[in-house]
Amino acid sequence: MKNLWVVFLVFLGVFFLSLLGWSFYRANMEVSKVTDKEYSSRGHQYASTDRQLAEAEKLGWEILCTRQGEHLKVRLNRADGKPVSGAEGEIEFLQNESDTNASIASLLETETGVYVVQLPAAARAETHGRLSLSKDGALLQKKVIIFQ
Repeated sequence: MKNLWVVFLVFLGVFFLSLLGWSFYRANMEVSKVTDKEYSSRGHQYASTDRQLAEAEKLGWEILCTRQGEHLKVRLNRADGKPVSGAEGEIEFLQNESDTNASIASLLETETGVYVVQLPAAARAETHGRLSLSKDGALLQKKVIIFQ
């Protein structure tokens, strides 16, 4: 009877160490693809981003995007229809919604309230993007799908 307990305890120890090794392997090799590589650089800025988004919502900004050949034209208007000039903008181009390797391009204001960016050469029939426009502490962010 005493030998049975020793065998049981040895088996229990080997089983525990096997599960521990398996969990270390899974944690090391099978990392989730849902990660934010820039979290440490902007992790403490999420609250200020929420304030900026609320400010843009109060202003009633509206975006109209149109594709013109190799360019994306973005029109930024107030709720009353007047253009918003002097905003800074960028767009992250993604191959699909879950893409982690995005290319970022800055928007250039060509006329009052009209911002233009050249589409990447690798743009396909359907290109996903995240558009951000900011001015005077207000930030407007939109997900866009650009069709050919």
